[in-house]
Amino acid sequence: MWIDREIYGEASERVGERVFFERRYTERSLADRLIRDAWTVEEREYVRQAHDVHGRFYALRPWSFAAGGALRFVCPGNFRAIATPAALRPGEYGVAYLRLRKPGGR
Repeated sequence: MWIDREIYGEASERVGERVFFERRYTERSLADRLIRDAWTVEEREYVRQAHDVHGRFYALRPWSFAAGGALRFVCPGNFRAIATPAALRPGEYGVAYLRLRKPGGR
């Protein structure tokens, strides 16, 4: 996803007027892009937010920035396992955790 302004300052990748913000994958596009034939999937987990902390945080900015330090306590416990990214509802955020091993690797 490309947006028109930097959120993470110098860490944001910029191409012309566009700034990289996030990537969204389906299960198939994740496999096609990241899990090539040369890799063995040792562990795969998908999670979703239990509560829309992300949406609320950005909806309340700039006032939410004052409480931003609390996110490190709230966010880690705000995820629930799901079987597949297809379980995400429209507009819902999820995370894919993959542990991959390259053949012959440790």
